[in-house]
This record gives sequence, C-alpha cells and structure tokens, in this order.
Amino acid sequence: MMRGIMVAISDDHWRRQFGNRTAHQMANVLLALAQRVDLECFRKHRRGPKKPSPKRTKFKKETHVSTAQILAESRGRQIQCLS
Repeated sequence: MMRGIMVAISDDHWRRQFGNRTAHQMANVLLALAQRVDLECFRKHRRGPKKPSPKRTKFKKETHVSTAQILAESRGRQIQCLS
C-alpha cells in the first residue's frame, strides 16, 4: 500500500472497499471520485481585479509641449511644421 493512501484510508477499510475490484472497476471508481472534487478549494492564489490607472493630477489643465518647441522659443526661433 502507498503511504499517502494509508494516511487517508485505513488498511482494513481499503481492503473491504477496493481490495477485490478489477483495474477497470477501480478506474471507474477513481473517475467518479475525481468528478466530485472542487478544484477551487485547491487554488493557491486568486488573482484580484486590476487596479484602475490613477487619474492625472499634475499639469491637468496644460497640454504637452515638446522639448524642441521649448528650446526653439528660448533661442528666439520658430519651428517649421511639416504637415
């Protein structure tokens, strides 16, 4: 007998229930037992819902200005848009 099974089922009970079954009958019993197992009980960790991305608080009213535009303004030039 396997040591793990012996912890769960006593030797006497094992022989009475499963000792005289064929391999096919034993497979059917094990499949029937496996269908009743609730796998959710054995999950290690449930993933929680994703956290929403934080709302923008800094520079909320200002739009983005490129670094090239800032440098051009500081040098007194204007950038040519190629659109």
